Amino acid sequence: MRIQVCVYLAVLLMGSSLHAGSSALTPQLEQLRSEGFDALYNMRYEEAKAKFLQMTKLDAGHPAGYIYTAGSIWLNYLFKLRRLQTSLYNRNDAFFTKTVRELDPVVDKEFQDTMAQGIQLCESRIKSNKNDIHALYYLGVAKGAYAGYETTVRRSFFSSLRNGAVAVDLHRSVLKKDPHFIDANLSIGLYDYVVGSLPLAVKVLVFLGGVRGSKKDGLLKLEKVVKEGQYARDEAAVILILLYDREKRLEDSLKLLQTLSAKYPGNSVFRLETGRTLARLHRSQESLQHFEILLQDQSAMNYIPDLIHYQYAAALFESKAWDRAYFHFVSAASHPKAPESLVTMARLDVGRCLDAMGKHQLAQAEYQFVLRRPEAFDAHDLAKTYMKRPFTP
Repeated sequence: MRIQVCVYLAVLLMGSSLHAGSSALTPQLEQLRSEGFDALYNMRYEEAKAKFLQMTKLDAGHPAGYIYTAGSIWLNYLFKLRRLQTSLYNRNDAFFTKTVRELDPVVDKEFQDTMAQGIQLCESRIKSNKNDIHALYYLGVAKGAYAGYETTVRRSFFSSLRNGAVAVDLHRSVLKKDPHFIDANLSIGLYDYVVGSLPLAVKVLVFLGGVRGSKKDGLLKLEKVVKEGQYARDEAAVILILLYDREKRLEDSLKLLQTLSAKYPGNSVFRLETGRTLARLHRSQESLQHFEILLQDQSAMNYIPDLIHYQYAAALFESKAWDRAYFHFVSAASHPKAPESLVTMARLDVGRCLDAMGKHQLAQAEYQFVLRRPEAFDAHDLAKTYMKRPFTP
């Protein structure tokens, strides 16, 4: 794992660490928080945002509503960019080393302004009472969410690292004051895993600087949140899906995906990830049946048809069903809902399917098309490689 990847990956990939203990909330705020997160995890982002905005109106002096609102803005934008799937972050280092043009200034300003309000309210409460444990926790949540946004949207990795480190320090402070605040282990567990994943030479340097962590301890902390946490169990499960995938613990990842899919049936990304994981486990028949069901699900197809076709194509590609994979990659690339980056990646994969079928001249036309498009992760480098040397399965 290169150091570029060790910038909290997608720290809060699907909202992880956005929860805080509801003992800090009034019953009315807690009800809105609960309804908002149910909508968020079922990918009803506008409904979630509306619930969280209601929190800010009900209590304009509490930071929770602002932080949750900013989180819903961020996750909705990630969804539109098709950056919610874990495979994107575990593919290779290209996500962390390549630049992208996709950044909506309107979304960026709305996120920044809303999160700044939440942070200001936290800092004001801490200034009045440095032992305000809930303000410390919410501030850590805000800094962690900011780190995730910087990583996944702005691709500003050093800023992400700084904010992530602040979040961890704040949550360590929370645990010192209250060791039973289990949810605070989420950001710390991820931090321990990332530090423990650094190359040995870098690990020695950071150890001398007082930074310590281990992958094993990090995973144990996250697993503890899944089992014993009050409000961050699902968030910890999402992070573990990502990390189990990196650790090749695909069976463990599949169990969490199946649990979350059952709990949040409106979340098509969990269902897509389940199908993809089944394919990687070489359970091809189950995987393909899973995607066929998704193709027949009108609600899912209305929502993310391009991504369903793309992930189904990837599963077919794993099964070496080149002609069927070709069809679905083309369907993904040609769908009007597909963002630029997905179109580029899908057309690269169309070329790979053609190469696998022995049609290199047609494949070259696809690679040339990819090179004329904006870069998407490592697509240009791969297209140049395949232009010289055909893809071979």
